[in-house]
Formats: sequence, C-alpha cells, structure tokens
Amino acid sequence: MAYRSAPSFCRSCGTPRSKPGEACEACGAPAEVVTATPEDPSRTARRFFSALALYFVLLGTLLLPFALAVQWDAAMLDRLLVVDTLLVIAWAVAHRKDVGPRLRNRGRLGSWVLATALVPVTVGLALGNVELMRSFLYVEPIDPSSAYAMAGHPLWIALLANALQPAVVEELAFRGVIFGALERVMEPRTVVVVTALMFTVLHLAMLGFVFLVAMGLLLGWLRLRSGSLYPAMWLHLCHNAVMLVLQWPS
Repeated sequence: MAYRSAPSFCRSCGTPRSKPGEACEACGAPAEVVTATPEDPSRTARRFFSALALYFVLLGTLLLPFALAVQWDAAMLDRLLVVDTLLVIAWAVAHRKDVGPRLRNRGRLGSWVLATALVPVTVGLALGNVELMRSFLYVEPIDPSSAYAMAGHPLWIALLANALQPAVVEELAFRGVIFGALERVMEPRTVVVVTALMFTVLHLAMLGFVFLVAMGLLLGWLRLRSGSLYPAMWLHLCHNAVMLVLQWPS
C-alpha cells in the first residue's frame, strides 16, 4: 500500500493547506501555524483499516435485521439509530486527529450558500428517481418515514430520526472518519468517488444507485472544497427534511 504524506492543515481553522509555507487562505493565519506532521506508515495503515472496519460494522448493523427476519418498524429503526450513533461517535473520538480539524473549521459562508443552493438539485434528483421507479419499474420505493407515521409519531420525531441523525452521524462517519483515513493513502478526488460509492452501498437501495452516487459525490465535494464537515451536514439535513415533509402523509 502506497502512502501519501499527512495532509497539511491550519491549526487555527483546520482548513487543508495547498501551500504550507504561506498564510492560510481561509482565515489568514500566518505561516508558522501551518504544519504537515509526518506520520508513521504503520499508524496510517491502522487508521485506514479502522475506517474500513467502521464501514463494515455499520453495514452489518443494517444487514442483521434482514438476517434475523426482524420487522422494520419505528422501534427497530430507533434502536438502529442509537447503535449507529454510538458506534460513529466512538470511532470519531478514536480518529479525532482526522475529524477534529474538520469540526473546528466551520467553513466559509460561500460553502454554506452553495450547500443550500444544492438542495433543490438533490431533491429534484431524488423525486425523479422515485418517479422512475414507479412509472417504469412499477416499484414503490421504501420510505423509512412511513414507519414513524404508522406508529403515530409526530413529524418532528421523524425529522430528528430521518433528517438530523443521518445528516450528523453519516457525515461524521463518511466525510469525517472514512474520508480522513482514505485521504492519507489516496488522492482527494479519488476519495470523493470511493466514499460516494461506499455511501451508496450502505443505503441498500440499488434502485436509487444514480441518485445516491450523485448525492455522495456532492457531499464529498463539499467536504473537500470547504475543509469542513458542516456544509455537507447542512445539505444532507436540508435534503432529508424536505423529502420527509414532501412524503409525509397528510
């Protein structure tokens, strides 16, 4: 396995650095606070395989109910969300050197504006995918929010479970832990593609492959462009919230 040098970042705001010898382009911090700390290849390998382990553990938590033939209801979804949240938090703490700078960096205003502007694009792609499944494949897409509606939960509970939790936890896992580990051994653009494909497979909805890949690429691009997790979280949150409100039973 070939290793890239540890990415440089600004200690002040956490923005990735393309020119370590110059002032930070994001916050203007002087060059002396910009470092590129060399890392032991064995430690890089451990982080890489640890990130892969997180991915397969999350995949396993989704596949286990299918293997056990457990009914997918609101209670099952709640338990799954709690387990996945605890797992991702534990891994994020273990990978805090990769995740921490992205959390300290709030991202430029332009990245937040761009994330907001992308919401109609992602919603349009998702609705187009749903219509394609209904009209040409005669398949009714699975809507997790319906489980909460059938259980009598209010909309705000469904928003917490299907919008806020995935936006924070999935981005912390994919654009935080996994992205941070992979960018130590791959080129950034390759990491965007790889994490998008991993994101797609994890959703176990291959009929939505095109939309999920597009969504994963946009989220990864925002993470790469801003050096922060927050714009990607914001896009993810807004997209899920809009889709939930549009699909919520009247």
